Amino acid sequence: MVASKSPADAVAEALQLDQVAFPKHLKELATMLKEIEAKLKPTIVKLDTKEIDTSKGLSFLEVKYHILLEYITNLAFVMYRKLDGQSIQDHPAVLALVEQRTILEKMKPVEQKLKYQIDKLVRAAVVGQQDGEAQSNAAGADPLAFKPNPKNLVLDNENGDDGDDQDNDNDEDGDKKTGLYRAPKMAPVHFEEDSSAVAKRLKYQARLQARAAKSRVMKDLVSEFDDRPEEMSLTNDGVHFGMGMDDKQREREEYEEANFTRTMLSKKEIGRL
Repeated sequence: MVASKSPADAVAEALQLDQVAFPKHLKELATMLKEIEAKLKPTIVKLDTKEIDTSKGLSFLEVKYHILLEYITNLAFVMYRKLDGQSIQDHPAVLALVEQRTILEKMKPVEQKLKYQIDKLVRAAVVGQQDGEAQSNAAGADPLAFKPNPKNLVLDNENGDDGDDQDNDNDEDGDKKTGLYRAPKMAPVHFEEDSSAVAKRLKYQARLQARAAKSRVMKDLVSEFDDRPEEMSLTNDGVHFGMGMDDKQREREEYEEANFTRTMLSKKEIGRL
């Protein structure tokens, strides 16, 4: 029977494992801090020299980053006290961590609503100042550029039209004089009809054709203009060629011939015969 470990032995074993892994994690942390410092130095220099203007940014993100920085600072301080063997019970840093974590969690729904605006500003910052052609190409490749903009409805009388629109100037002037609206010219597009609508339309046409084929007028026309001899009809519809028996009578006869049996007729069917 294996004896269970005492709490003291379990703590000692955990401490031994931590002592082996701690130097490795400490080296990784020092390396990451150096990389972060090297990446932040150019940005800090640009902020000090006013090369980067943050006055037109989103105040929401600024508040979020300040809270996140305070959260990381308090977390590092709590880790320092624990490594130094000091108590963190009821310490103000722990209470601040709880408050800041709650604020960050509550900010997530608001950040989701501002996602489009944030993405747009980030793209503008990445692209930077480019010429008009490059900006138009980037806007065409960006789906966010197609968002409705009410400012586009306002006519700009100061700027002239581009070279591509000069061919339509005469047409536009004529439209303004007559006061008529003319739809813009677009490339023709084939209309793809719904498959269910096509099937429904074909079924309706087939039903109309079947109804017309069984109509009395059609039977009279076939009997009148066909060269083959006429037959006496058994359905009391008159004398018609090719209509000696109706469909039900033909089906009954085929069934009797195939199964070598006679089917029972109702009084109504006997009366028709």
